[in-house]
Amino acid sequence: MTTQEESIKDVQITQIERLERWWAATALDGTRVNIFPAKENKAGTLVHFGVAGYREIAAMAVGDKLRWSKSPIIATLELVGKWWEIVAVEARGEGAQPDQAWVPNAESYRLAIKYWAWALVKRLNSDYVIFDTETTGVQAHDAIISAALLYWDHKPDEEYLVHYAMDVFTGKLRSCAEKDNILFKPYDWKLLEQNNGAAAVHGITADILKENGRNFGGDNAEGWDMSAWLDCQYVIGYNIQFDLEKVERELARHDMPPVMPLSTIDVMPHVAKYIGVWDAPRERWRNWKLSEAAQIMGVDPSGAHNALADCYMTLDLIIAMARDVTPDANKMAEIIAERGS
Repeated sequence: MTTQEESIKDVQITQIERLERWWAATALDGTRVNIFPAKENKAGTLVHFGVAGYREIAAMAVGDKLRWSKSPIIATLELVGKWWEIVAVEARGEGAQPDQAWVPNAESYRLAIKYWAWALVKRLNSDYVIFDTETTGVQAHDAIISAALLYWDHKPDEEYLVHYAMDVFTGKLRSCAEKDNILFKPYDWKLLEQNNGAAAVHGITADILKENGRNFGGDNAEGWDMSAWLDCQYVIGYNIQFDLEKVERELARHDMPPVMPLSTIDVMPHVAKYIGVWDAPRERWRNWKLSEAAQIMGVDPSGAHNALADCYMTLDLIIAMARDVTPDANKMAEIIAERGS
């Protein structure tokens, strides 16, 4: 659509998504137009859809999407200032319905993820690490205050080998070594004061960090050169992009070069597909927190939100999927009920 026109008729709306405070309509050509509810003395634009017979739109929950590719909603737009606004909606035609939602075959996905997990376990070697961090919060300015990883080196006679991941198809044992939780002093101590909720989750307080933490950009000879462990490696984690983005920002704050993994493997979306709860309104598999997934998959969740314990939990989830463990439906329902959604 060109902004030279002030009014356009017969616009075909093919998707409507419910956002937090309004709705977003997408036209056939990709144009997006917001739909607003009535507010105070303003009638809003949602009313046009109700008058035209599309009452299900007002009932949509936040995050829901309805597609109308087979029977588009016909609307008239007017340019109000810099933005297009829906000023009229054509009456709903006989039999006009939103597209039928696609529901994937959960069993097919579970089988595919089982073989994915088996292939991953089979390949674990010194090129792979499992990585996790704990932070002062989830915002961009928050700091890493703890990190840990597991790595493989194929030397089972060494004393520091503390865990064995079994290749479930060949019975071959693969050795896994650990690096202890490393604590870091935050670049700004106020971050700990501003977000007490994070400390309540991982239990890392200012007193602990003042006594045991090291400076992130300090002497890595003390034991933890992050680049040496993550560069050119296959880095595995649960929601691993969060951890690596935190690492990238932390290194930048200390004028240190970024880490460059060879590749990253995020276990979270694979676990979501394996457990197999389809969120139809959002058209995606339901994601689970690491501790929730552990409970559903029969993995010990104790020690959750400890970086090293979370690394082990991630590994054990991979092994559970490779072993074709059946997700606990009762625990799943319990967690969903606690969440309220």
